Amino acid sequence: MSWIVSLQKAIDYIEEHLLEDDLSIGKAAEAANSSVFHFQRTFAILTDMPAGEYIRGRRLTLAAQDLVCTDLKVIDLAYKYGYDTPEAFTKAFRRQHGMTPTEARNFSGKLKSYNRLVIQVSLKGAEQMQYAIVEKEAFQVAGIKKEFSLVNEENLAGIPKLWDEVNSNGTSGKLFKLNNGDIKGILGVCVDNRSQKPDSMDYWIAASFKGDEPDSFECLEVPASKWAVFEVHGAMPHAMQNTWKKIFSEWFPSSGYEHADAPELEVYTAGVQSGLLFRDLDSGKITIKKPADARSAGFFIYTFFFGIFPIPSSFASFCRALIRLKVIKAIITEKGRAAAIIVFCRA
Repeated sequence: MSWIVSLQKAIDYIEEHLLEDDLSIGKAAEAANSSVFHFQRTFAILTDMPAGEYIRGRRLTLAAQDLVCTDLKVIDLAYKYGYDTPEAFTKAFRRQHGMTPTEARNFSGKLKSYNRLVIQVSLKGAEQMQYAIVEKEAFQVAGIKKEFSLVNEENLAGIPKLWDEVNSNGTSGKLFKLNNGDIKGILGVCVDNRSQKPDSMDYWIAASFKGDEPDSFECLEVPASKWAVFEVHGAMPHAMQNTWKKIFSEWFPSSGYEHADAPELEVYTAGVQSGLLFRDLDSGKITIKKPADARSAGFFIYTFFFGIFPIPSSFASFCRALIRLKVIKAIITEKGRAAAIIVFCRA
């Protein structure tokens, strides 16, 4: 429950200092007795928006009210709500409200309002969360590390780009081969770096590894901790995002546990996407091929469904019938869950 209370204190602080030039996410995090990184992360998870967006939205909401209800000049409103020039204020105002300040004053359209947030605990419990409490000794991970600034929430934009880079340049494949530790899969590790450099964090894409530091990778020692380990099922990234939201909005308030400000881990195991189940139309022989191999063999590949989802028995029967009729040629499955239905046609 303490995280919910702390977050509400931060929101109250933001509202009380909304018109002050020195209002920052760092000061809001202090009001929540939290590091900037954990405050940003929890705020975004529970409210579905970054803290910086909330501050901008609230300021521009109040600015719109002033435009409609007062005779203040646009230049005065710009300075009042923290903008250096009327042009910068007009640009931000148009981005939020879809019109210029002058058009808003002339009642030329609908304005968008960001109302003050009030955090409420929702203990639904209708959907079970599978988790385990694990006491784990310190362990080592090896991978790549990148420092991100927490100013203007640069980390929220930069981390997805880092994953795109790792997945496209072959680094993720090297990490899977390096993974000889107890945790199997690729790890996303968030490390609060504020003690060494203010307003910054380190993000690692790594693998659990035992041994000396490997070439071209760095190593990180993760301290001994008590971990809550949650299972995540469904299409990414939405399934992961939804699980984080449930952890902070439902599990923490009801479990009695508190966040220890230790590193956070996301574990991505090797999926079935590395190969495609392939059945030759003439011989009926089933093999696993890479997508490029299947194309070079003279076949088109079409993904009919994609994303991990349960297979109802009626749906499975339907798919088997389609296979017999040669409408589809294979279903990729993993532990009773379909990852993709692939249609193969002659080129």
